Amino acid sequence: MPAVDFVVYTLKGRSLNAAKTYYKMQEELYGDGTTADWDSKTAQERRDIRKNFSDNLRQNHPDIIEALGMNQTAVQVRSYRKGQPRAYTARPECYAAIPERDQFYIYSHVDYKGNHFVPPDAVLQTEKEAELIGGMLWAGGWSTPIMVVPQSRHGIALPADFNAKTHQTLKQSHLGDNPKRPYRFFMAGGAALATLNQLEQDKEVYSQRITQLFDAIKNLTPTLVHENAIPGITAAKDVYFNSSLSTDTNGRPVPRISPRRDGSGEPLPLASNSAFTALPAGHHDYVIVPNLTSALGQALQAALDAIPENPASAGFPAKLLNTDNVVAADKLDGAFGPLNQPLIRHFREGIVLAYRVNRGKGNNTFTPAGCTEITQAAFLWMENDQNDRNAGCLPPPAKKNIPPVPKP
Repeated sequence: MPAVDFVVYTLKGRSLNAAKTYYKMQEELYGDGTTADWDSKTAQERRDIRKNFSDNLRQNHPDIIEALGMNQTAVQVRSYRKGQPRAYTARPECYAAIPERDQFYIYSHVDYKGNHFVPPDAVLQTEKEAELIGGMLWAGGWSTPIMVVPQSRHGIALPADFNAKTHQTLKQSHLGDNPKRPYRFFMAGGAALATLNQLEQDKEVYSQRITQLFDAIKNLTPTLVHENAIPGITAAKDVYFNSSLSTDTNGRPVPRISPRRDGSGEPLPLASNSAFTALPAGHHDYVIVPNLTSALGQALQAALDAIPENPASAGFPAKLLNTDNVVAADKLDGAFGPLNQPLIRHFREGIVLAYRVNRGKGNNTFTPAGCTEITQAAFLWMENDQNDRNAGCLPPPAKKNIPPVPKP
């Protein structure tokens, strides 16, 4: 039987009453009343309000805590091909579809032993019913449901009694998961690290120069309300600009802007001035051509000339390419760039390069200059730590027994 992450309950009776009461308490906390103006509160005032709310809940409403499983945790284990398992605690999550119609649901996570919290008087949903409820709550990812009791998850050490052969694990897909599409992983150092750092600096300079260019264009743009007499445009804040940078046949950057009315997004006309000529370019865009006969136009041209070649289009540094190992292409390979260019991952521990390699074919013994090979398990651990932090989840404790890299 496949592993199950969670089961879904429709709340009835005691659990429904608890959810409705808790939902109303939260509305009173963040809605009407003395704490209505939440944004005006200081960080300390918000912490105090939340603490008082939690204290009141524990002291005066233990029935709500029990009925919604707020003191229940399920320990789940995620497993990875060629990676170390990771354990997490998860508490039941409560969502409301239409509170006025008493449509409340609990997602109860299943632990590694197959157990889960059962809300009192609630009705367990079938797999098909759970899919319909999920579609109603999230609308295929286009909607965010009302969270009565939000997700609460954090990493823990792997339980001492966990047995990968007999207990449930939630299998995770990841880079290198497909044995027909293997990777090798290298921690950047030495010459490789210096090259990558220079690449990041080049990207930052490129971005800054583009920002400076468009700031200069916007500052030189005539005041629309005065020169074009557009109704409703009375100040700079009434206008915003969409901007983009294309290239001409010689590869030089060409700035394009489109002035829009703030709020409605209505396109606005743009007139030429002494600094530049505004050429209509379709889709309400204007190509900006500096006027080299004026000092302002010359300064604008200087800002344009200061934009370096886009590092993204300049090609990956040759010294980091796996030129000795050309991977045999399949239908999907090469769709997103040359096969011998590595993927770059930035972690707290450093920068890792992930190279596609042939499965048991060709020369797979390369090592980029200054780099140290690491195992897929080490790579996955760092990547999942980063994913957890990005999601606001405390990662599991650091592993000390990740196996060393095998010799080629």
